Amino acid sequence: MSSLSSATSTVKAIFSLDVITAVLATVVFSLASAILLTRVKNGTIRSFERKRKSSRTGAVAPLKTTLSTHLFLIPAIFCLALAYALQSAIVAYQTQSDIPVSVSSTFEYPSTGAAHTPTSASSGQRISVLTFTKTLAAIFSTTLLTGAVWLHSTNLTSNGEQTASPGL
Repeated sequence: MSSLSSATSTVKAIFSLDVITAVLATVVFSLASAILLTRVKNGTIRSFERKRKSSRTGAVAPLKTTLSTHLFLIPAIFCLALAYALQSAIVAYQTQSDIPVSVSSTFEYPSTGAAHTPTSASSGQRISVLTFTKTLAAIFSTTLLTGAVWLHSTNLTSNGEQTASPGL
């Protein structure tokens, strides 16, 4: 059984990039959460009334806030951090069990230069579970980020056109 310290430089680089990305995503998640909680606590996230009536509806329409965007963006960042943390765990686990480190479906780097000799069937199963969880977290991250972008753009459009609600 080998370790990450005896792995090839390519595998170490892959592991380092995954760890750095996970740490940076965690820092961004923490900062975004702190900003959101501060704004909610201070009451600065609320709907603002317009001074003039909308030309389209004739009513005073409230401006849209960024709360809905934050409620999608913060879990997306959390899922991104989780996905990269799991990827780091997968690489570390693969190097300890002499399984080639899989970067994608087409690239594999041997962890110690040894042949592909899995230590047991359970190690392959553990890596499969970690990979499934990482992929699920990446899917959630992408979906939530898409929702955050959509909400933000519709809120900007709604505020710019002075409409009460975004149209589809």
